[in-house]
Amino acid sequence: WSGWPTSDQHLEGSPSRTSRSWRTDEAWHGWARSGPARRAGVGLYNQDVIVNVTGGIKISEPAADLAIAMAIASSFRDARSIPGTVSIGEIGLSGELRSVPQIERRVSEAARLGFTRCIIPASVKKSFPVPAGTEILKAGSIAEALKLGLEKVSRKKETEADLDA
Repeated sequence: WSGWPTSDQHLEGSPSRTSRSWRTDEAWHGWARSGPARRAGVGLYNQDVIVNVTGGIKISEPAADLAIAMAIASSFRDARSIPGTVSIGEIGLSGELRSVPQIERRVSEAARLGFTRCIIPASVKKSFPVPAGTEILKAGSIAEALKLGLEKVSRKKETEADLDA
């Protein structure tokens, strides 16, 4: 039986979930360990997850859930967010995206800041004026949002582009 750890394995127990300046409720930390994360192709059950919001601002609003999940998945999958994309929405425990209040104001502000693609929950049923040059992409789950918002980057192409610059 070779069940004993080798010298390069550690015996530290459960992975840690740490966040600074962002809501730390158990629902979110549970999502990182749960089936919805795995079904979205982000198996974080054995990974340390550290979330830090720059600038020291405190974010306690569920509307940031999708953006944080996209950032975590981006790192886990070694993919990048498609340029010009903003993600707005709350994530439920089963991985579904939930609508958030004032979605039209959030989309307008994102457009004003230069974002051209907005991923929002498919559960947003009311229509609202969309700023010119802004594409609205609706997703029903975190898995759908990841497909819409992340792209794999070839390290070779990235390195060649850096050398050409």
